[in-house]
Amino acid sequence: MLKQILYTAIIAFFIISCNDDPKIPLKNVYIESVTINGKNVSNGGSVFGMPVDSVVFQITFSSPIDKTKFDPEALFLSMGLDTGFVIAKDTFSRQLNFKISHPLNYYTSYTLYVAEGEQLGVNILDPHSFTFVTKLDPAPKFPVISDDSLLTLVQKQTFAYFWDHAHPTSGLARERYGSAETVTSGGSGFGIMTIPVAIERGFITRQQGFERLQTIVNFLNTKADRFHGAYPHWLNGTSGKTQPFSTKDNGADLVETAFLMQGLLTVQQYFKTGNSAEKAMCDTIQKIWEAVEWSWFQQNGQQKLFWHWSPNYNWEMNMAVSGWNEGLIVYVLAAASPTYPITKAVLFMISNCLLAKTEADLCSLHIILSLGSIPATFPTNMPIIWSRTSRTPVSIMLIVSPIPKAITVMVPIAGDSRPAIFLMATLLHHPTTIAERLLRRLRYPPSLILLKKVCGR
Repeated sequence: MLKQILYTAIIAFFIISCNDDPKIPLKNVYIESVTINGKNVSNGGSVFGMPVDSVVFQITFSSPIDKTKFDPEALFLSMGLDTGFVIAKDTFSRQLNFKISHPLNYYTSYTLYVAEGEQLGVNILDPHSFTFVTKLDPAPKFPVISDDSLLTLVQKQTFAYFWDHAHPTSGLARERYGSAETVTSGGSGFGIMTIPVAIERGFITRQQGFERLQTIVNFLNTKADRFHGAYPHWLNGTSGKTQPFSTKDNGADLVETAFLMQGLLTVQQYFKTGNSAEKAMCDTIQKIWEAVEWSWFQQNGQQKLFWHWSPNYNWEMNMAVSGWNEGLIVYVLAAASPTYPITKAVLFMISNCLLAKTEADLCSLHIILSLGSIPATFPTNMPIIWSRTSRTPVSIMLIVSPIPKAITVMVPIAGDSRPAIFLMATLLHHPTTIAERLLRRLRYPPSLILLKKVCGR
């Protein structure tokens, strides 16, 4: 028995001894860092703006690797892309540098996968993935046009939204695509202001513009809900009834009303010297404008204006209008009202936001913002520009509407050192740049409507 065991052991020894390539476990390594065209990227991360013809990867491992044992099935790109990796010759033993030899597609997301397991003569711990997005194709996708043509196209497409998508009954602007019966008072002010521009630019005829405006003005005058002369934010485009913006916001919206009044007053200026029908429409606009009880929205005589009033909830929203924002035009129009103007004391409250501390300051505001020079601390998202012209010693105020060529302006009366508020009609000419247009129009202002003096009232 002992003899048999000995023979078995000797045979096993010879079998093992004859195996000249024993299986040696590979060293475990991990990936320390990855860059794609010099940009660091973490596992599962992404980099952007990569060229389509030269994407270079650099993978650094925790220990030396054997680049002759590169396995393309364990290191590959997404979408089965045949990349034909080119391995770079270098002397750094822990680094694998390679590039994609074939061009990639523009603006496309690719992912490099590094499988775990045996690869490059080591055992890579954990799978890895790194995503990169190629850059946009720099070739023009559309015909190249001049700046002037581009501005015209922007105007035309802006106008088209308000014109083509308007409610068929009221002519007012819908809140957005898919709003069905919901129209918006403030957005309609923007849309109304595009119509004179469209007429002058030749997008529609004067008669077409007038007919649409007449529909809008008649609807606002006879069917649309009003609360102390102010319109709600949303209305039903067929019935004119209020559609609540929120539970308690189911009545007057003074800011949206101000936007609407800007549009209507611009239209009134444009058509005021027209035929009898156009003049009649302008008379109706004047009635709508004069019916807004701006001072009533001081909420029981407070020295500020309030945004909302509800027939059910009264002043419960209790939101004052203030600051460098869309509410500023409310105070401008409220001060200019021929029927329900706010007092100087209320205007001075908002003027504090404009750096004016006294009546004298309000009447001689200096440059806060010059064309072409915007202080870094200035809230540039606000549509307000302060400047001064070479023809007058006092400042003017521009409130640029969302529609090109439609601007509200505060300028002084000729021969008077005190500012007065004017509403400038739609800017009709088309200089190459906005700055040129503003400067040209400020030097030679068009016919203006005097709404009301502010100082010295």
